[in-house]
Amino acid sequence: MCSSVTFTALAKFSSLSTLSLVGGAEISAFHAAAKLLFTIGGSEQLSVVDFSNPSIPVLLTTKTLAGVGNSVAVSSSGLVAVAVEGAGAARYTDGKVFFFQVAGVGSAATVAPAGSVLGACRT
Repeated sequence: MCSSVTFTALAKFSSLSTLSLVGGAEISAFHAAAKLLFTIGGSEQLSVVDFSNPSIPVLLTTKTLAGVGNSVAVSSSGLVAVAVEGAGAARYTDGKVFFFQVAGVGSAATVAPAGSVLGACRT
């Protein structure tokens, strides 16, 4: 016997703003102290968005990656890590992690390259 199910909304969400990014926005990480949003969308671009005023997000800069970004994370100290998949047949094996260092806040922030490491899949 089937019974009816009743759902109760725990929270209501509404759109505060939008921002179109080249390559889209699939995975994002927010650095609260710098008020920056880092996002990737399945392309070779890391978008850095000034999120000082969430009602008016502003694309601060983009960083070109050496491959398709598929994950991004940011530490409280401002170190950003972006996982980049390998190219061609190595797409699911060898990749890199690119690091960036954040300094400053909002539109005055800078995001500088801070190195990379090569990952190799061993079987």
